Amino acid sequence: MNKSMLRALVLGLVTVSFACGEPAAPSAPSAAGGGAGNAGGSGGSSKGGSGGSGKAGSGGVTGGVTGGGAGPGTGGAGPSTGSGGVGAGGAAGAGSGGAGAGGAGGNAGGTGGAAGAPADSAAPSEVQPPNSAELAALDKACTPIFTLKLEDKGPKGALFTEAVGGNAEAFVQDIGRKVCRVLYRKASEVRAANSIELTIKDYDGVAGKWGDVGEIGVEISTRHLDNIKREGKDVRAEIAGILHHEMTHMYQHDDKPEATFPGMAAMYESVADGVRIRNGLAPSGCAPTNKSGVWSSHSYCSGGWFWVWAETNHPDFLYRLNATMKGKDGKPWAPADATSITGKTIDALWNDYKAAACCSGSQRSCCTVLAP
Repeated sequence: MNKSMLRALVLGLVTVSFACGEPAAPSAPSAAGGGAGNAGGSGGSSKGGSGGSGKAGSGGVTGGVTGGGAGPGTGGAGPSTGSGGVGAGGAAGAGSGGAGAGGAGGNAGGTGGAAGAPADSAAPSEVQPPNSAELAALDKACTPIFTLKLEDKGPKGALFTEAVGGNAEAFVQDIGRKVCRVLYRKASEVRAANSIELTIKDYDGVAGKWGDVGEIGVEISTRHLDNIKREGKDVRAEIAGILHHEMTHMYQHDDKPEATFPGMAAMYESVADGVRIRNGLAPSGCAPTNKSGVWSSHSYCSGGWFWVWAETNHPDFLYRLNATMKGKDGKPWAPADATSITGKTIDALWNDYKAAACCSGSQRSCCTVLAP
């Protein structure tokens, strides 16, 4: 065999090898979409490969990117198709491969689809309301054993008895259930507060609470109730408001014993007033007027209205906030733990609240309360 024949045979084998060989593997997918398509075969009438599938981006769905690259041989026109990836949010981008241009370099792959719409990574999952069976179980868990100690049996003590309609047990237990419907959704979530002792006595003050998980004690001053009566205000509503506040302390998570956050004491009181206000029982003269400084410096009324605003604009906020504050979990609560509720920090929510004219003074359109 002469040199010319040997050279022709080698070239022929090389050509056949490229024409019949496997197409090149697709390139790795990028963060913005699908990977590159397969390279077109060389020589003969090879076609461009398929475009790679789109990769799901961190915020949503993205489509395929550019299809197959050029093959090393001479090829005909070859279509390539890029398929969009599927992600958590947004529609898949449909990759449509265009016809590749033939020629010495093989076929160019098609172009992938457009990126899908990004998902809102900050949006919390929806809280499902309890069904009738779950609600019945929740109410049962929040109906504590009740004991009344009526120490003031005089005219001021009679103000309490008359205000609650002679049935203090039913009155108090109903409030326990209303408090829990703000803080919880299922009986299994409820803090183990099993009984309450209510003391009605004559002393200089308003009310107080003692005890912790298990047995809780609350006292109400009949001297205070007498003042409410003399001012022409609703004694029953005042008693109900006080009990909403104190029984929130009974049921709310308090991050004990790990709590180290400096603003915890103020937060503890402001959430209790928030539940009271949310249930239509704001203390007399309490309005959303004080928005100065930082949120963690506000307790009772001024902080309470902030939480009511948050609950109105971010449904189930108080339920979610309470869930972040469970104690005995080995770690102290920090404000950053609440960021997942809305995707915003509490500081950012406070700034939104400060700017909200719809919850300021007598304006309450974006900080709504329930009927008592």
